[in-house]
Amino acid sequence: MRMFCFIIILLGVMGASPLRVQADDAPFKMSFPLRCTMGEDCWLLYYVDTNRADKIAEDYSCGKRTYDQHKGTDFMIRDKAAMEKGIDVLAAAPGKVLRLRDSVSDDFKSDEAMQAIKDAGIECGNGVFVGHAGGYATQYCHLKKGSIIVKEGDELTRGQKIGEIGISGMAEHPHLHLSVYRDKKLIDPFGGQDVEAEDCRQGDLGARQYWDDTMPLRNEAPNFVDSGFSASMPDFDLIPQGQRGKAPKAGDKAFIYWGVIYDMRQGDYLVMNIIDQDGKEWVKRTVQQDKDRIRQYYAAGRKISAGLPKGTYTGHMALTRVLDDGNTQTYRHAQTITVE
Repeated sequence: MRMFCFIIILLGVMGASPLRVQADDAPFKMSFPLRCTMGEDCWLLYYVDTNRADKIAEDYSCGKRTYDQHKGTDFMIRDKAAMEKGIDVLAAAPGKVLRLRDSVSDDFKSDEAMQAIKDAGIECGNGVFVGHAGGYATQYCHLKKGSIIVKEGDELTRGQKIGEIGISGMAEHPHLHLSVYRDKKLIDPFGGQDVEAEDCRQGDLGARQYWDDTMPLRNEAPNFVDSGFSASMPDFDLIPQGQRGKAPKAGDKAFIYWGVIYDMRQGDYLVMNIIDQDGKEWVKRTVQQDKDRIRQYYAAGRKISAGLPKGTYTGHMALTRVLDDGNTQTYRHAQTITVE
């Protein structure tokens, strides 16, 4: 799976020494940086890679919700439609805008375009770099072009709108990448460690060192991010762009239920089916996940030679996971469609 983004942060371009804009002895705490509801219209996807060894990726709890050399926390939204509607990015703490950029286009990119962005040194895309008291700084990346409503030198209050989530820079999906620094050194805002000096701490899932209570506790449940019905197999690479396959109608010769699940684990057992209003099962698929994947697409469907009848159909996904204590937990998702 390709990484959503690979950030190389050039503090000489996007940042400077953080200014002290409040009392230095005040504890540095950040608030949730988006105007959305976690688990409903936004999701925390990746954490900082706290193991800086080459090709070894570990988040603050020694988990795998990161990738090699990742330098921030990634909050994703569902797709391009959500991005165009607008998801506000908020100042996580009081501070002063030190640098910003708002000139990079928002688009889904080819490999060649990604390389051009890297060569140009604009991996962050449209971004805002904010200095805080006590030598702290935050950087907000991949903002939507034209959405940034602050300017250099502005004093920000906690929760003030900065801009909106976009897909500018080196990003494959609309999301916010938030990096945190202390005295110019990258830190992990959950475990609190200087990632160059400390290792992860096994099982430290509840850590929120630099977050206040507005940041939800880490949830290890899988996320059913999106699902839908189609009369043809959708191109999963195009779903984030809003292309969700052919909408089903009566008489179609195929019927497919698809889903997007985040944080699939090796050994997870998934059952997908479609049930009509009379309780008849039209489709069923079972699969056991072969390896850990942050993003996984699945579909279950069948051909219907006589054509799809009118009616109401419900697609179900049931994912069963073996927990660390040996018990199992089943997570469910359902969606209904009326075919005319």
